[in-house]
Amino acid sequence: MNIVLYSPENECVKIYTETETFEFKEKTEKAIDAVSDKSVVWIETLSLMSKTQLKSWLNLSSWFDKFKPISAIDAINMDIIFYDAKTQMVYLCDTVVGLEMINPKNSKRFSLLPESIAFVESAKLLTKKQFANWLVSGIEPEIKKTTPPSSSSAQYIHTKHDGTVLVEDIQIDGNPLRLNGKYHFVSVDSIGKDRLEASVNFKILQKYDKVEFVDEDYVQANKHKYKPHVSSATTLPVGDVKDFTTGEANDNIISIDL
Repeated sequence: MNIVLYSPENECVKIYTETETFEFKEKTEKAIDAVSDKSVVWIETLSLMSKTQLKSWLNLSSWFDKFKPISAIDAINMDIIFYDAKTQMVYLCDTVVGLEMINPKNSKRFSLLPESIAFVESAKLLTKKQFANWLVSGIEPEIKKTTPPSSSSAQYIHTKHDGTVLVEDIQIDGNPLRLNGKYHFVSVDSIGKDRLEASVNFKILQKYDKVEFVDEDYVQANKHKYKPHVSSATTLPVGDVKDFTTGEANDNIISIDL
């Protein structure tokens, strides 16, 4: 993986690879040779965090904290943290040695982090060819993000994995919202967008890449794959929050019970 930070203020390009960090004082085609043939993560927005705040955020104890935005030009000379929700690993973009993958549970390694850290809030995934085209043409590629569809189209939520997901703090007729597998789609309008945005449990599931928003086209193309449970004997058991927060999860059994 390559992680790229670009500062439009001074056109500085910084590239973090798995073996080295490269810095170009101006936008130049020489940067193409610095990246490997692996994917390029293009940093969009960053926030300033302390080491203590980062540990609290990773432990889910400060989910709603709002951290101070920081510009790329200020982050150029700082260590940067990139969190991969799929692997639940942290990538440290060291200003000299490149990328270092860190297990958030490694408290000893975390103690060695600097006190002030630039945290990647959002990023785009590019290919090396798209990155090269940007350097040559100056036109940033349009990359589809994994964010909710626009408000102009119908929105649905579903689990990204097989199994049952309970969202305990959203009650439907006295019972927690239940998502029965990746082809069970629930309309956002039927729940209420405000309720979803206020749900701590749903935000945790999003953080761990267990649920996502999809649009009407996706639902129409996949809804026929849904197979409803026909009896209690075929209903998957429901686990607890440790199934996906400890790293020892069985992805087929997911629940939140805070």
